[in-house]
Amino acid sequence: MTDIDTNFPETSFLEVSDVVERAVDASPRWRALDPSNRAEVLRAVADRLDLAGAELVPLAISESHLTETRLRGELFRTTFQLRFLAGVIDEATTSRRASTQQTRAGRWTETGPAPSSRRSASGRSLLPATSRSPSVSPAATQLLLWLPDCPVVLKAHPGHRQLSARCGAIVCAALRDAGAPDGTFAVVEGDKAGRELVTHPDISAVAFTGSAKVGRMLFDIAADALGRSPSTESSGA
Repeated sequence: MTDIDTNFPETSFLEVSDVVERAVDASPRWRALDPSNRAEVLRAVADRLDLAGAELVPLAISESHLTETRLRGELFRTTFQLRFLAGVIDEATTSRRASTQQTRAGRWTETGPAPSSRRSASGRSLLPATSRSPSVSPAATQLLLWLPDCPVVLKAHPGHRQLSARCGAIVCAALRDAGAPDGTFAVVEGDKAGRELVTHPDISAVAFTGSAKVGRMLFDIAADALGRSPSTESSGA
């Protein structure tokens, strides 16, 4: 296994600003790539993560204490969805229609096959998006939601720091080697860095899977941005 620095200092305000600036710079260049090239980049990332499975799964086990079966399923889910989204891009180059594909991927989880999924091309032209790494799916980078459309900045989960760092390094290397512009993907550390990302004016979307505490924080930030009172909005929650 590759040695990883276990000292994880929080990403500073200046570092967050630099990450976002590079993501903003990468956004039009990423979108300007031929769709077939973007699809191949996603497949290259999936291939690189699959090849690193022998390293990533034991690392995920050591940090999460989940089963090997569960974590191999999470890694498979991540790479399957990357390839699925690459297929969406390919489909959009020949047809602008959305189509529905019944995906039979029982290995995704330990609970059975996945539900049907809708394949569609959004046509969005977004500024960078940020995502908060989930605790329930530590082998998944959760870059999947927005990466076909725009750069992504991932806020690492504090319980999976080594895994987040290693996955981030693998994804960044795969993107670079496949021809994606610098800044297409990055990982930051720490709650302050996460809050700075969420409130940064150049971040266009936020995704997260996690605790009620994080959901509450994001709700309050959104309510404050809209000029509403968080306490009033949440009184019926």
